[in-house]
Amino acid sequence: MKTIMSYFISQKKNIHKILFTLIIIFVYVIGTNIPVPCLDSKTYKAIKFWSSIRYQILNFGFGKDKTKFPFAILSLGVMPYITTSIILQLANKIVPFLKEWGEHGEKGKYKLNLFSRFITLILSFGYGLSITSQLKHNRLLSENTSLMQLKVTFFLVVGVFICIWLADLITAKGIGNGISILIAINISKEVYNTFNFLYAPPEDYALTIWSRCAILSYLLCLLVLTIILCSAYLKIPILYYTINVNKIHEAKIDKHIPFKISSAGVLPVILATSLMNMFDMISVFLSSNSNLKNIIDSYLSASKRPELGVSFFLYLSFILLFSVFSMFMVINPRDVTEHLSKQDAYIEGIKPGEETLHKITDELFKITLIGAIFLTLLAAMPDILNWFYKWFYDQNLPQNMQFGGTSLLIIVGVALECVQRMNTKTHLTSMYNKLF
Repeated sequence: MKTIMSYFISQKKNIHKILFTLIIIFVYVIGTNIPVPCLDSKTYKAIKFWSSIRYQILNFGFGKDKTKFPFAILSLGVMPYITTSIILQLANKIVPFLKEWGEHGEKGKYKLNLFSRFITLILSFGYGLSITSQLKHNRLLSENTSLMQLKVTFFLVVGVFICIWLADLITAKGIGNGISILIAINISKEVYNTFNFLYAPPEDYALTIWSRCAILSYLLCLLVLTIILCSAYLKIPILYYTINVNKIHEAKIDKHIPFKISSAGVLPVILATSLMNMFDMISVFLSSNSNLKNIIDSYLSASKRPELGVSFFLYLSFILLFSVFSMFMVINPRDVTEHLSKQDAYIEGIKPGEETLHKITDELFKITLIGAIFLTLLAAMPDILNWFYKWFYDQNLPQNMQFGGTSLLIIVGVALECVQRMNTKTHLTSMYNKLF
């Protein structure tokens, strides 16, 4: 008992961090249920029952649980900020002044952060304006004027920066990455909705015991495969030449280079989703007689994805493309090769230099391709499941059940990251070994 008490006293600082993180999460959850101030209850009821509008609104964020308040002040979440981060990460390799800022230490980091906030503001305004344009077009605003549209957009933009502020607080004073945690919390509501639907389905969706068992088995398989995708990695064995102090003999120490099967995580899915959402955003600002608008609405809109048409396969193609591209952005084979040469290391049977570079590039491409295919299948599962359900029962799978592998991948990835950080900071494993 003394050991346990002394352990908790020594971990006082980390316990405060965990409690602080939980408080911020609680504040965020409350914020997702606060409606936009300038809209009345009639407007909310209209939005709730206007399924096509609701789908478009939910399509801009992570998670689909907006049934209570489908148009809350934090509806956009951190999606514009994530899109900005991805754009800057890609542009950092191409745009000279961004690359220069990245190499200028804290001063350059401050400039990049300020620039990213400015781009986030523009994107947030664009997302908000596209949503409110749909509301105005369908006469769902309490006052169908441009001023009311701008008011609602303003509150949505403010909501984005509140989310970013809360995420920064978690990163600075809590446990884990704030942005990742907020996304995971938003998505985790889908898990509750899924099990709630299985336990008490609506009258329109009478599920037999076998149907429920099949869905639970599907979710269990998704969970197992997601954990494998998050934790599996390839080991490339390397050897270090070390010479002892007296230089009597030469010894070899076996090591390896670990390459995760999915180092880019869900970045390709986020990027592909953002790109597909751009089509819907562009469509809002086009005239109803425009040929481009008709093409987007008929083939490229995200709402057409469950039909397994052009939008579906384009979405999967983007994920495959960005998976390969993102991996080589996260890991640079040339940097790995240079690091090996500096450490006086080599891959067994491979000459140092260009031959080592080719070997690492080939192995990285193979493991990336496996991870990309795996990630694409996970992303495709909800739409494929919905297609089969519609084929058998002649109706769409309810929104509560469209819980995909990529959502699970985010939750599992964030959970594993938080557990690892907590274990590192609190030395929980060593304490467990002492007790048991």
